[in-house]
Amino acid sequence: MISVEQLTALKIFSDTSPAALERLAAEMVEKTFSDGEIILKEGEVSGALYLIRSGSVAVQKKLEPGGGASKVVARLEAEEFFGEMSFLEHKPHSASIVAQEKSVIFLLPREALDRLIDKDSRSALEQVLTLLSGVSSRLRRTTRELVTVFEVARLVGRALRLDELLRQVVGHIQAAFGPKASIGFYRWNPFNEDYALLVSQGPRQEIFPALIEKGSPLLNAGSAETVSIADVASSRSNVSPLTVSGGHLVISRVDMHGKPEGLFLYHASETHAFDAGDRQMMETLSAVLAPALSSARGREEEEARERFERTKQERYLM
Repeated sequence: MISVEQLTALKIFSDTSPAALERLAAEMVEKTFSDGEIILKEGEVSGALYLIRSGSVAVQKKLEPGGGASKVVARLEAEEFFGEMSFLEHKPHSASIVAQEKSVIFLLPREALDRLIDKDSRSALEQVLTLLSGVSSRLRRTTRELVTVFEVARLVGRALRLDELLRQVVGHIQAAFGPKASIGFYRWNPFNEDYALLVSQGPRQEIFPALIEKGSPLLNAGSAETVSIADVASSRSNVSPLTVSGGHLVISRVDMHGKPEGLFLYHASETHAFDAGDRQMMETLSAVLAPALSSARGREEEEARERFERTKQERYLM
């Protein structure tokens, strides 16, 4: 049992009646998981719905049935649900959930919902609709991610000129995140060892400097936090969220075989504008674009060698 005040503090329950919250709080159980602890395993049936009160979790999917290797396919943060398949259909979990930090989880056993249905079916329906609104929100976000990744992959397959490809890619991504977001893409120059801004879109494009030199801050003066290229390169994650004086900044590296190809910078004026699902999409988009940038670099290098050889021959003939 948890307190009604704990549920009232969550935005997803802002429209739920006090009576329904009281009954829901009486049935929910609170559990705390440490960093790296497995909350539920793929293939098992828990018969419970899980709500993240605080902390964050990783959704891990096995690469092969019965195999040991797995891949993180999503990350969930506070006020997000998981375990809905087992809760609604009493089916095995389709993925494992692992705490990424100390996390407090609220559990609603299916048996509790069944008891409420027997006692007060109207209240049970109200609670189910409230809980499933969170599931619906995740499905909408997943649809948005799939559409955006598909569009970016389609553009990559059209073999456009690099500048036109990046202009269209950034346009699609900016449309997916909506008017809140400004996006800049920087290309890595291995000869100068710096990043140059190639394209940007959004309401706050002025926050992106024209050129980022190695070791210099990523943001203009006045930011609450300065971040250097070295910081980005040494980051454990390919996607680094930062809270700055001008809002929320996320840096997404575009690497190929461990070598830098570019950077996406995502900015929004409000703090915490990009959630775990947004950052997961940023990471996926960077991975989709990386091979195209690597191929473009290979073509550029080949063209440079051909120009060099032609210049040598012309000078020899003279």
